[in-house]
Amino acid sequence: MMSELAIVIDPSRLENADLDIRYDLPDLITAKSNGLVHGTGYDYVGPNFHLALFFKCADSEAGKEWICDSVTKEKVLGNNLALASQAYLKDGDVWKCFYPSGHAGPCYL
Repeated sequence: MMSELAIVIDPSRLENADLDIRYDLPDLITAKSNGLVHGTGYDYVGPNFHLALFFKCADSEAGKEWICDSVTKEKVLGNNLALASQAYLKDGDVWKCFYPSGHAGPCYL
């Protein structure tokens, strides 16, 4: 069964709020994971229209690691994503935040 993951990005916290990030970040994660994690689309969520990027992966733990690695170690279009992102894993019908650890803010998914 494929796991569903998501990255939610607050564009107001980006140095360069270029919407091409909706293509570049999934491409980067797919390349770094050798296709293990692949993007399935995007949407705008919440009252401030945060960018949500959706992914699928056969191994949820590996998917979480690839996403965390990409968000914390890579700059995409000049952006430090660690300061602007939350990452979630779908558990049944509920999205559970796994990055940043201990995130207690709202989930707009």
